[in-house]
Amino acid sequence: MRQAKTNGRAIQVADANIIKNIALSCAMLAALSACSSDIGGNEDRTKPVATLTSLNNGEEVIGNYTVTWQTDETNPSTVDIYTSNDSALTWSLLEIDHPDTGSFDWDSNSIDDCRTCRIRIIPKDVVGNIGEAADSNTDFIVNNIPNLLNIALFYDIDNDGINAGDKIIVQFDKDVETFTSNGNDLDIISGNEDSADKIWLNNSNGLFTDSGQSLGIDSTFAITTGDVDGDLDIIAGIKGGSDKLWLNNGAAFLPLLIKYFLTT
Repeated sequence: MRQAKTNGRAIQVADANIIKNIALSCAMLAALSACSSDIGGNEDRTKPVATLTSLNNGEEVIGNYTVTWQTDETNPSTVDIYTSNDSALTWSLLEIDHPDTGSFDWDSNSIDDCRTCRIRIIPKDVVGNIGEAADSNTDFIVNNIPNLLNIALFYDIDNDGINAGDKIIVQFDKDVETFTSNGNDLDIISGNEDSADKIWLNNSNGLFTDSGQSLGIDSTFAITTGDVDGDLDIIAGIKGGSDKLWLNNGAAFLPLLIKYFLTT
């Protein structure tokens, strides 16, 4: 028997050729990043370290955004990406096993808008070591404009015209909150056929009250809002006639855009 020393560790071998075979095997494994310099052939157990290099400064994200990070790892593999809408209290998986290229092209419409958003990167290396999460340093904003999926529909439940108990249904492609920039409830302008356009005030309980305002007697086929004198005004598209501009007298509100007003 002979005694050989490798990295300060003594091992008993029966032949010098065994030492060569051990060294060769370890070298081959090391090339695959699966062996340490110890003769024992220990796995690489060093966790990769990721650093988020975007969404750390309270940015506002609209539409597509490139999320970037850096990974300190000789043999990076993939990352898992998470989002939070409550300042990192809870997390939702956004992308699993994304190649660790240092960037991810994110369509922010894939999550609901929020003002307390954060993002998280969790790196993994080729032998399966999972690194610590790299999170946003502070909240950022996702602020996308919801798209109307269909025309707004009015249902005259009792067939006696617009009054309490009737319904207006508007479908968007994401959850929306019905409030205005000044904190008032979201009100409704209805463009009517062969009768006056109406303004309905939000009671904050899911019901709307007739404001008493009647705008014209034409057939309105489209309606929108704009500002020509410092507050929110109304533009009505008239069927078979000239369009109308209604000026706000100072009692500002933000109405819901209803392009068509239909009855069942």
